[in-house]
Amino acid sequence: MGSPSSEPDRGNDERLHAVVISQPFYLQTTEVTRKQWKVLMGEDPSPFPYCGDQCPVHRVKWDWVMMFIRKLNAVNAKYQYRLPTEAEWEYAARAGNQNLYGFGDCVNKTQAVVDLRDSSPDCFEGKVFSQPQPVASTQANSWGLYDMHGNVWEMVSDWYSDYPSKEVVDPQGPAIGKYRVLRGGSWKYPAVFSRSANRKQATRDIAGFRLVLQIKE
Repeated sequence: MGSPSSEPDRGNDERLHAVVISQPFYLQTTEVTRKQWKVLMGEDPSPFPYCGDQCPVHRVKWDWVMMFIRKLNAVNAKYQYRLPTEAEWEYAARAGNQNLYGFGDCVNKTQAVVDLRDSSPDCFEGKVFSQPQPVASTQANSWGLYDMHGNVWEMVSDWYSDYPSKEVVDPQGPAIGKYRVLRGGSWKYPAVFSRSANRKQATRDIAGFRLVLQIKE
């Protein structure tokens, strides 16, 4: 988890360290959509009203997401959901590789909803988006997950903090903190912000999200 010192555009909060994820988990293949949000919550707080029900819900606050999860978990006790940890999110975004992105060291407009104007000269130069796009509009990674790079920033469950220097098992982040962590970049940020290792402090406490289905063995 994290990135090597040689990775282009890496942040100083991406210390490379070993992580063990000991338990299996299911991760939602897309970000939670506006339609899914409205079914439980009634109103959609997202901007860009013409984006449509299949666009990811975003600009939702942490407390609202916790309320959404509580309502969803009350529907059927057999199926219980939560936010992914930062480690689970990065593991899923990488889809088995250690490159900059789950697709390799470049992404293009068929793979990520990001601003590709500032891409590396060695990478395909893509388009500029004026708003988020419907989920699964671009290619899934090799594990069948869409929009792990771009579209909208995604919340994870961890408070933001420095990474440990030693191997950790099932990290949850600190018990308290000032900001949560956002992952994945967005449609209005350059591609480098959607790197698998990139981290962002949720200073405004608003983003989109996807869920983990807990496996009960």
